[in-house]
Amino acid sequence: MVGNTAQGISASLSRLVGALNARAAPVLAGAIFIGIVWPEAASLFRHTFEVTIILMLTYPLLTLDWDMIGRKARDVKLVASVVGWQLLFTPILVWGFCWVIDPPPDFHYMMLMAAAAPPVVSVTVFSAIVRLRPELALIAVVATFLPLPVSLLILDTILPGFSIAVDLGGFAIRVALFIGLPFLIAYIARRFLGPERLERGRGVISGFAMLNLIVFGIGIMDGVGLRVLQDPYYVLTVLLLAFAMNLGMQAATALAFLWRSPAEAFTLGMCAGYRNMGVMWGISGGIGGPDFFLYVGMAQIPMYVLPALAGPVYRKLMGRSADGVA
Repeated sequence: MVGNTAQGISASLSRLVGALNARAAPVLAGAIFIGIVWPEAASLFRHTFEVTIILMLTYPLLTLDWDMIGRKARDVKLVASVVGWQLLFTPILVWGFCWVIDPPPDFHYMMLMAAAAPPVVSVTVFSAIVRLRPELALIAVVATFLPLPVSLLILDTILPGFSIAVDLGGFAIRVALFIGLPFLIAYIARRFLGPERLERGRGVISGFAMLNLIVFGIGIMDGVGLRVLQDPYYVLTVLLLAFAMNLGMQAATALAFLWRSPAEAFTLGMCAGYRNMGVMWGISGGIGGPDFFLYVGMAQIPMYVLPALAGPVYRKLMGRSADGVA
Protein backbone atom coordinates (compact mmCIF):
# COMPACT_ATOMS: atom_id res chain seq x y z
CA MET A 1 0.00 0.00 0.00
CA VAL A 2 2.73 2.39 1.01
CA GLY A 3 4.76 1.38 -2.04
CA ASN A 4 1.82 2.08 -4.37
CA THR A 5 1.26 5.46 -2.74
CA ALA A 6 4.92 6.38 -3.11
CA GLN A 7 4.89 5.31 -6.75
CA GLY A 8 1.77 7.38 -7.36
CA ILE A 9 3.34 10.46 -5.80
CA SER A 10 6.52 9.90 -7.80
CA ALA A 11 4.56 9.56 -11.03
CA SER A 12 2.55 12.70 -10.30
CA LEU A 13 5.73 14.60 -9.51
CA SER A 14 7.34 13.39 -12.73
CA ARG A 15 4.33 14.55 -14.75
CA LEU A 16 4.41 17.95 -13.03
CA VAL A 17 8.13 18.34 -13.67
CA GLY A 18 7.73 17.30 -17.27
CA ALA A 19 4.91 19.78 -17.80
CA LEU A 20 6.96 22.60 -16.26
CA ASN A 21 9.99 21.82 -18.40
CA ALA A 22 7.90 21.60 -21.57
CA ARG A 23 6.18 24.94 -20.96
CA ALA A 24 8.92 26.75 -19.05
CA ALA A 25 8.73 30.17 -20.71
CA PRO A 26 4.93 30.73 -20.57
CA VAL A 27 4.73 29.30 -17.05
CA LEU A 28 7.32 31.81 -15.82
CA ALA A 29 5.44 34.67 -17.44
CA GLY A 30 2.30 33.47 -15.67
CA ALA A 31 4.07 33.51 -12.29
CA ILE A 32 4.52 37.28 -12.54
CA PHE A 33 0.82 37.72 -13.27
CA ILE A 34 -0.11 35.54 -10.29
CA GLY A 35 2.07 37.67 -8.00
CA ILE A 36 0.30 40.84 -9.13
CA VAL A 37 -3.30 39.60 -8.86
CA TRP A 38 -2.82 37.39 -5.77
CA PRO A 39 -1.16 39.68 -3.19
CA GLU A 40 -1.49 37.15 -0.35
CA ALA A 41 0.69 34.65 -2.20
CA ALA A 42 3.19 37.35 -3.13
CA SER A 43 3.44 38.48 0.50
CA LEU A 44 3.95 34.90 1.66
CA PHE A 45 6.61 33.99 -0.92
CA ARG A 46 8.52 37.22 -0.38
CA HIS A 47 9.81 35.73 2.88
CA THR A 48 11.55 32.94 0.93
CA PHE A 49 13.86 35.26 -1.05
CA GLU A 50 17.15 34.21 0.56
CA VAL A 51 16.44 30.51 0.08
CA THR A 52 15.20 30.86 -3.50
CA ILE A 53 18.21 32.97 -4.50
CA ILE A 54 20.60 30.36 -3.09
CA LEU A 55 18.76 27.60 -4.95
CA MET A 56 18.79 29.59 -8.21
CA LEU A 57 22.52 29.03 -8.49
CA THR A 58 22.62 25.63 -6.76
CA TYR A 59 20.34 23.82 -9.22
CA PRO A 60 22.34 24.72 -12.37
CA LEU A 61 25.61 23.87 -10.62
CA LEU A 62 24.38 20.33 -10.07
CA THR A 63 24.16 19.54 -13.80
CA LEU A 64 26.36 22.05 -15.63
CA ASP A 65 29.62 20.89 -17.20
CA TRP A 66 32.25 21.97 -14.67
CA ASP A 67 35.08 21.14 -17.08
CA MET A 68 33.61 23.52 -19.65
CA ILE A 69 33.17 26.17 -16.96
CA GLY A 70 36.83 25.78 -16.05
CA ARG A 71 37.95 26.12 -19.68
CA LYS A 72 35.86 29.24 -20.22
CA ALA A 73 36.98 30.75 -16.93
CA ARG A 74 40.62 30.40 -18.02
CA ASP A 75 39.92 32.51 -21.11
CA VAL A 76 41.34 35.72 -19.64
CA LYS A 77 40.41 37.87 -22.63
CA LEU A 78 36.78 36.75 -22.47
CA VAL A 79 36.41 37.14 -18.69
CA ALA A 80 38.10 40.55 -18.64
CA SER A 81 35.92 41.73 -21.53
CA VAL A 82 32.75 40.58 -19.76
CA VAL A 83 33.68 42.26 -16.47
CA GLY A 84 34.79 45.50 -18.11
CA TRP A 85 31.73 45.71 -20.33
CA GLN A 86 29.17 44.72 -17.70
CA LEU A 87 30.46 46.76 -14.76
CA LEU A 88 32.12 49.78 -16.35
CA PHE A 89 31.36 50.37 -20.02
CA THR A 90 27.58 49.88 -19.94
CA PRO A 91 27.03 52.24 -16.97
CA ILE A 92 29.19 54.87 -18.70
CA LEU A 93 27.18 54.32 -21.89
CA VAL A 94 23.88 54.70 -20.02
CA TRP A 95 25.19 57.76 -18.14
CA GLY A 96 25.98 59.39 -21.49
CA PHE A 97 22.53 58.49 -22.80
CA CYS A 98 20.94 60.04 -19.70
CA TRP A 99 23.05 63.18 -20.21
CA VAL A 100 21.56 63.50 -23.70
CA ILE A 101 17.89 62.79 -22.92
CA ASP A 102 17.87 64.29 -19.37
CA PRO A 103 15.28 61.96 -17.77
CA PRO A 104 13.55 62.78 -14.45
CA PRO A 105 15.83 62.23 -11.42
CA ASP A 106 14.08 59.04 -10.30
CA PHE A 107 14.41 57.50 -13.77
CA HIS A 108 18.01 58.67 -14.01
CA TYR A 109 18.78 56.83 -10.75
CA MET A 110 16.98 53.66 -11.86
CA MET A 111 18.83 53.56 -15.18
CA LEU A 112 22.29 54.08 -13.67
CA MET A 113 21.75 51.51 -10.94
CA ALA A 114 20.50 48.97 -13.47
CA ALA A 115 23.46 49.55 -15.78
CA ALA A 116 25.97 49.18 -12.93
CA ALA A 117 24.54 45.90 -11.60
CA PRO A 118 25.97 42.40 -12.17
CA PRO A 119 23.77 39.77 -13.85
CA VAL A 120 20.99 38.27 -11.80
CA VAL A 121 21.87 34.80 -10.44
CA SER A 122 18.89 33.20 -12.19
CA VAL A 123 20.27 34.11 -15.63
CA THR A 124 21.92 30.68 -15.59
CA VAL A 125 18.47 29.08 -15.53
CA PHE A 126 16.92 31.52 -18.03
CA SER A 127 19.78 30.99 -20.50
CA ALA A 128 19.26 27.23 -20.27
CA ILE A 129 15.53 27.63 -20.93
CA VAL A 130 16.21 29.38 -24.26
CA ARG A 131 19.07 26.95 -25.03
CA LEU A 132 21.95 29.40 -24.87
CA ARG A 133 25.14 28.84 -22.85
CA PRO A 134 24.38 28.55 -19.10
CA GLU A 135 28.04 27.74 -18.33
CA LEU A 136 29.08 31.11 -19.75
CA ALA A 137 26.23 32.82 -17.90
CA LEU A 138 27.49 31.30 -14.65
CA ILE A 139 30.99 32.64 -15.30
CA ALA A 140 29.55 36.09 -15.99
CA VAL A 141 27.59 36.02 -12.71
CA VAL A 142 30.57 35.07 -10.56
CA ALA A 143 33.17 37.16 -12.39
CA THR A 144 31.11 40.37 -12.16
CA PHE A 145 29.71 39.85 -8.66
CA LEU A 146 33.06 39.70 -6.89
CA PRO A 147 34.61 42.99 -8.13
CA LEU A 148 31.34 44.94 -7.82
CA PRO A 149 32.48 47.17 -4.90
CA VAL A 150 35.57 48.22 -6.90
CA SER A 151 33.57 49.04 -10.03
CA LEU A 152 31.04 51.05 -8.02
CA LEU A 153 33.88 53.02 -6.42
CA ILE A 154 35.32 53.77 -9.87
CA LEU A 155 31.93 54.88 -11.18
CA ASP A 156 31.36 57.01 -8.09
CA THR A 157 34.67 58.73 -8.84
CA ILE A 158 34.36 59.32 -12.59
CA LEU A 159 30.62 59.82 -13.18
CA PRO A 160 29.01 63.07 -11.95
CA GLY A 161 25.70 62.33 -10.26
CA PHE A 162 26.51 58.70 -9.53
CA SER A 163 26.81 58.23 -5.79
CA ILE A 164 26.63 55.00 -3.83
CA ALA A 165 28.35 53.75 -0.68
CA VAL A 166 29.10 50.04 -0.32
CA ASP A 167 28.98 48.25 3.02
CA LEU A 168 31.87 45.84 2.44
CA GLY A 169 30.94 43.68 5.42
CA GLY A 170 27.39 43.24 4.24
CA PHE A 171 28.57 42.65 0.68
CA ALA A 172 30.99 39.93 1.83
CA ILE A 173 28.12 38.18 3.60
CA ARG A 174 26.06 38.31 0.40
CA VAL A 175 28.92 36.84 -1.64
CA ALA A 176 29.36 34.00 0.86
CA LEU A 177 25.62 33.33 1.06
CA PHE A 178 24.54 33.68 -2.57
CA ILE A 179 27.72 32.59 -4.41
CA GLY A 180 29.84 30.56 -2.00
CA LEU A 181 27.08 28.48 -0.42
CA PRO A 182 25.58 27.24 -3.73
CA PHE A 183 29.02 26.16 -4.90
CA LEU A 184 29.59 24.33 -1.61
CA ILE A 185 26.21 22.57 -1.74
CA ALA A 186 26.70 21.57 -5.37
CA TYR A 187 30.24 20.33 -4.72
CA ILE A 188 29.10 18.13 -1.85
CA ALA A 189 26.14 16.81 -3.87
CA ARG A 190 28.34 15.99 -6.85
CA ARG A 191 30.87 14.20 -4.64
CA PHE A 192 28.28 12.05 -2.86
CA LEU A 193 25.77 11.47 -5.66
CA GLY A 194 28.17 11.51 -8.59
CA PRO A 195 27.82 13.36 -11.91
CA GLU A 196 26.21 10.35 -13.61
CA ARG A 197 23.34 10.11 -11.14
CA LEU A 198 22.81 13.86 -11.28
CA GLU A 199 22.80 13.72 -15.06
CA ARG A 200 20.08 11.05 -14.96
CA GLY A 201 18.07 13.34 -12.71
CA ARG A 202 18.59 16.40 -14.90
CA GLY A 203 14.91 16.62 -15.78
CA VAL A 204 13.80 16.54 -12.14
CA ILE A 205 16.44 19.09 -11.13
CA SER A 206 15.35 21.35 -13.98
CA GLY A 207 11.74 21.05 -12.85
CA PHE A 208 12.59 22.06 -9.29
CA ALA A 209 14.63 24.97 -10.64
CA MET A 210 11.49 26.06 -12.47
CA LEU A 211 9.40 25.76 -9.31
CA ASN A 212 11.98 27.85 -7.49
CA LEU A 213 11.77 30.59 -10.14
CA ILE A 214 7.98 30.54 -9.92
CA VAL A 215 8.07 31.07 -6.16
CA PHE A 216 10.56 33.92 -6.52
CA GLY A 217 8.61 35.51 -9.38
CA ILE A 218 5.40 35.52 -7.36
CA GLY A 219 7.13 36.88 -4.25
CA ILE A 220 8.99 39.71 -6.00
CA MET A 221 5.63 41.14 -7.05
CA ASP A 222 4.66 41.79 -3.42
CA GLY A 223 3.05 45.23 -3.25
CA VAL A 224 3.02 45.75 -7.01
CA GLY A 225 -0.69 45.04 -7.37
CA LEU A 226 -1.55 47.75 -4.84
CA ARG A 227 0.80 50.21 -6.55
CA VAL A 228 -0.88 49.48 -9.88
CA LEU A 229 -4.24 50.44 -8.38
CA GLN A 230 -2.82 53.60 -6.81
CA ASP A 231 -0.79 54.94 -9.73
CA PRO A 232 -1.24 52.81 -12.86
CA TYR A 233 0.35 55.29 -15.27
CA TYR A 234 3.56 55.61 -13.28
CA VAL A 235 3.79 51.84 -12.88
CA LEU A 236 3.31 51.41 -16.62
CA THR A 237 6.03 53.98 -17.32
CA VAL A 238 8.46 52.20 -14.98
CA LEU A 239 7.59 48.88 -16.63
CA LEU A 240 8.31 50.32 -20.09
CA LEU A 241 11.62 51.64 -18.78
CA ALA A 242 12.48 48.17 -17.44
CA PHE A 243 11.77 46.60 -20.84
CA ALA A 244 13.75 49.30 -22.65
CA MET A 245 16.77 48.87 -20.37
CA ASN A 246 16.66 45.08 -20.64
CA LEU A 247 16.31 44.96 -24.41
CA GLY A 248 18.67 47.86 -25.04
CA MET A 249 21.49 46.36 -22.98
CA GLN A 250 20.89 42.93 -24.50
CA ALA A 251 21.13 44.30 -28.04
CA ALA A 252 24.19 46.47 -27.39
CA THR A 253 26.02 43.63 -25.63
CA ALA A 254 25.20 40.99 -28.25
CA LEU A 255 26.57 43.32 -30.92
CA ALA A 256 29.68 44.06 -28.85
CA PHE A 257 30.43 40.34 -28.44
CA LEU A 258 29.76 39.15 -31.98
CA TRP A 259 33.50 38.42 -32.15
CA ARG A 260 32.48 35.34 -30.14
CA SER A 261 29.96 32.78 -31.42
CA PRO A 262 26.31 33.93 -31.79
CA ALA A 263 25.26 31.69 -28.89
CA GLU A 264 27.87 33.25 -26.61
CA ALA A 265 27.02 36.77 -27.80
CA PHE A 266 23.33 36.22 -27.05
CA THR A 267 24.16 34.67 -23.67
CA LEU A 268 26.24 37.67 -22.66
CA GLY A 269 23.49 39.92 -24.01
CA MET A 270 21.03 38.18 -21.71
CA CYS A 271 23.45 38.65 -18.80
CA ALA A 272 23.61 42.38 -19.56
CA GLY A 273 19.83 42.72 -19.77
CA TYR A 274 19.04 40.53 -16.75
CA ARG A 275 20.56 42.70 -14.03
CA ASN A 276 20.61 41.93 -10.31
CA MET A 277 18.54 44.83 -9.02
CA GLY A 278 18.05 43.09 -5.68
CA VAL A 279 21.73 43.33 -4.81
CA MET A 280 21.77 46.99 -5.89
CA TRP A 281 18.78 47.64 -3.62
CA GLY A 282 20.66 46.02 -0.75
CA ILE A 283 23.91 47.85 -1.44
CA SER A 284 22.17 51.21 -1.73
CA GLY A 285 20.52 50.72 1.63
CA GLY A 286 17.14 51.47 0.08
CA ILE A 287 18.00 55.16 -0.46
CA GLY A 288 16.14 55.06 -3.77
CA GLY A 289 12.89 54.79 -1.84
CA PRO A 290 9.67 53.08 -2.92
CA ASP A 291 10.06 54.16 -6.55
CA PHE A 292 13.37 52.34 -6.88
CA PHE A 293 11.93 49.28 -5.14
CA LEU A 294 9.10 49.41 -7.67
CA TYR A 295 11.70 49.32 -10.44
CA VAL A 296 13.35 46.32 -8.76
CA GLY A 297 10.03 44.50 -9.09
CA MET A 298 9.22 45.77 -12.57
CA ALA A 299 12.67 44.70 -13.82
CA GLN A 300 11.68 41.08 -13.12
CA ILE A 301 8.78 41.21 -15.58
CA PRO A 302 10.87 41.35 -18.78
CA MET A 303 13.15 38.67 -17.33
CA TYR A 304 10.20 36.32 -16.90
CA VAL A 305 8.30 37.32 -20.05
CA LEU A 306 11.03 37.66 -22.67
CA PRO A 307 12.13 33.98 -22.78
CA ALA A 308 8.73 33.06 -24.23
CA LEU A 309 9.28 35.61 -27.00
CA ALA A 310 13.04 35.48 -27.47
CA GLY A 311 13.57 31.71 -27.50
CA PRO A 312 12.34 31.18 -31.08
CA VAL A 313 14.27 34.28 -32.20
CA TYR A 314 17.53 32.95 -30.71
CA ARG A 315 17.04 29.56 -32.33
CA LYS A 316 16.31 31.11 -35.72
CA LEU A 317 19.32 33.43 -35.62
CA MET A 318 21.70 30.76 -34.33
CA GLY A 319 20.40 28.29 -36.89
CA ARG A 320 21.92 30.48 -39.61
CA SER A 321 25.43 30.04 -38.24
CA ALA A 322 27.47 26.92 -37.66
CA ASP A 323 29.11 28.63 -34.72
CA GLY A 324 25.75 29.10 -33.07
CA VAL A 325 25.11 25.39 -32.82
CA ALA A 326 28.62 24.21 -32.25
